[in-house]
Amino acid sequence: MTDRKPTYPHRVQVTKEDGSQEIVTWEYADNPLVEGTPLSKANLLDDATGNLILPEVEDPTVNQALAALGKKTNALGSVTVSLPASGWQGGEAPYTQTVAVEKMTEEWIPGPPLAVPEKPDNDELISLREACGYIGRIESGEGTLTFTCPEEKPQVDMTLKIPGVM
Repeated sequence: MTDRKPTYPHRVQVTKEDGSQEIVTWEYADNPLVEGTPLSKANLLDDATGNLILPEVEDPTVNQALAALGKKTNALGSVTVSLPASGWQGGEAPYTQTVAVEKMTEEWIPGPPLAVPEKPDNDELISLREACGYIGRIESGEGTLTFTCPEEKPQVDMTLKIPGVM
């Protein structure tokens, strides 16, 4: 995105009904109550912001930047994963389990896990809540999530919903 740089600022060509033309200089004469923000590249999408959002595009437009943000934030709002009790690795703490997650990237920042049981009874809910509490860290990778339990490993199969952001 680049600001327009006219040779003759504020000049416009007026075409009259009879076809004749006249070049005039225009200015606002509306006596504004509030001056407002000038329409410019710096106010719409400055270089630093554009480079942060789309580093591979030189001078991105506002539409390109918004589309890129939409793809980044909507790519993976949350994921649901299954962690079988038998899937934990390590003879002693810490215990880890890595699962494949389609479209997962290293930039995704996982939030706290939420157990998603199917029609659990009260005892199952207590066991799942306890097992979720064992998870101390979730790390995202290209196509994977790795769960780490620093002290104890869960003894129950879990289905977890993990919220996250890019």
